Amino acid sequence: MSALLNFQSFLVCLLLFICTATYVRSQRPSMFATKKPGLFSLLYTASVVATRLSPYVSPSCFVLAVRRTLCSS
Repeated sequence: MSALLNFQSFLVCLLLFICTATYVRSQRPSMFATKKPGLFSLLYTASVVATRLSPYVSPSCFVLAVRRTLCSS
């Protein structure tokens, strides 16, 4: 089954994308200096979401990791 059709897998993919965008923004801030169209716009939006909602993103990553580890079926 595709990760986009399964809700839990979709959430995992979304959180991984958000966390990856934030990491890339911290490592290469020059990529996010100006607003660019396309993929960079999605990365910029995801990194801003993660920055502003970090109290919610971090625990949700932890909960999904624990659920994934304990319920690996």
